[in-house]
Amino acid sequence: MSSIKSDPRNFPPEPGSGRNALSDNESSSTSNDDPNKEQQPPTGPPPINPRIIFTIFLISMILTFFTSSRDKQNGANGLSQGYISWNEFVQDMLSKGEVEEVVIHIEEELAYVKLHPQPVVKGRKLFDRDTFVMKISNVDKFEEKLRKVEADLNIDPTSRILVSYTRN
Repeated sequence: MSSIKSDPRNFPPEPGSGRNALSDNESSSTSNDDPNKEQQPPTGPPPINPRIIFTIFLISMILTFFTSSRDKQNGANGLSQGYISWNEFVQDMLSKGEVEEVVIHIEEELAYVKLHPQPVVKGRKLFDRDTFVMKISNVDKFEEKLRKVEADLNIDPTSRILVSYTRN
């Protein structure tokens, strides 16, 4: 035991001697931890936090859910695609006073139905669409048929829908 006490390597260094408490072997193995040496920043991309990935995934799923539910709400009968039938035009739009104008594309046999701003169709406000397309079988008879329906709905002749024709 006396040999351990007398060994100078076991003594703490004297203050101001500049000698480290570690032995020469230990100091050479830890020379990388020198406080005077500049720290190199880690190279490569920083690690990705799993919380960020989860948050992005969650937000995208929520947006997908709301987008698909809105399309189902508006589009069970094709409204999300913008195509409507004659019956939908009469019952859901014309009879409710939502139609502003009808533009007939003669060569395509299509009628573009323009609604008033922020129309209500089937009890829902449509924020993203105000024009719908309707396939018509007889361009020559369309306006006549429309005027008959307007008369049946007791729409005042001064408030009737503007119908215009265009060729492409």
